[in-house]
Amino acid sequence: MANDYDCASQQRLLKLIETMAGSEIDGQTAADLARKMEVSTTATFRDLQNLQTALWAEQLEDGRWRLTPNAARLLRRITDNINTAMRRINKVHQDYMGV
Repeated sequence: MANDYDCASQQRLLKLIETMAGSEIDGQTAADLARKMEVSTTATFRDLQNLQTALWAEQLEDGRWRLTPNAARLLRRITDNINTAMRRINKVHQDYMGV
């Protein structure tokens, strides 16, 4: 659902991250990514450069692109926080239920 705060370039960047996920070993070419996302190669390359600046993507020796471990680290942090919350919830549950 579009609204006044949507930004096409930011939405495209998020879609690029999703499209790159799963290609951490071999990577993908900018042209392949652009084709999958149905956008121009120029826009895709610009987005890849921005991800590289943010240390979220890297270009391999053969010119292909992949996500860096920073993406996985973010997911790991989320998972760790959820697990911490679950332990706290379980502790409260035990306290109240006498289990």
